[in-house]
Amino acid sequence: MNSKRKWLRLSLFALVGLLIGGGIVAGLLFFYERPEKILASAQRDYEAGVKALESKDASSAVTFLDRSLLKTRKVIDKLSKEKSKARSESAEKSKERDRLAGQTFYLQARALRDLAYARGLADGKPLRERLDSRTNQYYRAIISIPDAKQQEEARGGMRQASLLLPGEIEIQRECLRNEAIYPIIDWSFVEKLCQRILDLEPKDGRANYYLAWFHIDQPIMDPRRGQGGPTPDEKKSATRMLTAREHVDRMKTASDSPYWRTTDFDARITRWLRDDYLRRDKLKQREEEEKRLRAILMDPKTGVLVKAKEDKTLEKQTRFDVEAALRLHLLALDELLKEGRRQANVEALQAALTATLALCDRAAVENAPPQQLNEAARTATQALTRTRAALSEVKLETWDGWLDQARKLASRARERKAAQPGLFADLYRLAWNEAGLAARRGDKARQQALLKLADQALADGFQAGVEAGWSDEQLSELHALAADRKALSGAPPKDYAHHLAALRKSKLPAALAQVSFVEG
Repeated sequence: MNSKRKWLRLSLFALVGLLIGGGIVAGLLFFYERPEKILASAQRDYEAGVKALESKDASSAVTFLDRSLLKTRKVIDKLSKEKSKARSESAEKSKERDRLAGQTFYLQARALRDLAYARGLADGKPLRERLDSRTNQYYRAIISIPDAKQQEEARGGMRQASLLLPGEIEIQRECLRNEAIYPIIDWSFVEKLCQRILDLEPKDGRANYYLAWFHIDQPIMDPRRGQGGPTPDEKKSATRMLTAREHVDRMKTASDSPYWRTTDFDARITRWLRDDYLRRDKLKQREEEEKRLRAILMDPKTGVLVKAKEDKTLEKQTRFDVEAALRLHLLALDELLKEGRRQANVEALQAALTATLALCDRAAVENAPPQQLNEAARTATQALTRTRAALSEVKLETWDGWLDQARKLASRARERKAAQPGLFADLYRLAWNEAGLAARRGDKARQQALLKLADQALADGFQAGVEAGWSDEQLSELHALAADRKALSGAPPKDYAHHLAALRKSKLPAALAQVSFVEG
């Protein structure tokens, strides 16, 4: 009898326990929010925030986007905890979690970006939208986020999305557009990103452009020291240059590929291959590359010298396209200079110089970006310096007209605060070399006037450095020229000691070598 009662009591306790436990589980299930549901809600908030932002309703935009951001962080936290607790699960389950995480990171990156724009609008300090050089449309960029930590979080989120969702081409493309805008490209990431894009769309113009660039420059990738600068030309791989050409050939078939940047790459590859074949005594291949390079630059119908004249919109294109056109014109001058001083060649060289200076004037339009204005002035100055010896028989009044043209471009760059140290160094060399020619002709008055212009170029450079806060490293070239100028003129060492001190402080190898040279 007692055992029966005991059994009944145990059964009752078990039943109560089951009911209580079941209630707890049911309650947990009732209140538990699935990550998918939270993400869907975050997406709705994001869309409402973007709509408010585009209608200039900053307050509503901040509210919706901040709410969306908080929800994405909640989803990422839940997914991270789930993953850490998972012991053994199917590949399908793991893949589904990665897919959801990728979507969340993508939404989070955009929410952070657009929230920064909304807050800027609310504070009366709207952030600048960037121009996509391929689509010619403006867009909100992660790099514009003022807060460094939030910018890094958004950039990292975009990268995670691209890694977790390799089959989503629009996410890959947006990630590349974001990475490409940073001053220093992280090639260890961008190379793989471009490959993912090309796996989905082999003719993608932007991905082929950056892979071509990667294989042309062949940046030094040191596992311990990290990414370095481009590999010196003499140490570059011919195989990789040919790979770069394959990407350029694909670029030519893409409807959105920029002509001038594509042609600039084509010319750089061709010139390197030509010189490499000469080093390896492969004369037939060298001749083929020589013909190809001349066609790119100087073909009477399709060469860049002709194309630039025909392209009536060139100065309105992005600064990257304009600067590519300027580089191509300098390259054409260099190639013509290699041919010697035959009469026909001198005439072609003079025509190419005139075309180069005309392009520089076009590039220096009133609303030109500062970098473009600086490059236009530098190109004009360098073009004159390089061609002076070959065009020594040109009438002096013609040459002075070109000098005046270059000086006006430089003045425009200075007035716009666009001039960089290299421009002042170029102006100095141009005036110094011209003064040397005047001395050989016995024209002392012209020589002295040009030496004053050379000294003024250095003085202007140092003054610009004070105004812009340039470092000794940035000014090292000007300090080297100034020290050399004063030493050669017979000035006492105390007059240029501060230039040598600045060169030592810069710690640059070339600067230190210049100190040793001046000090004897």
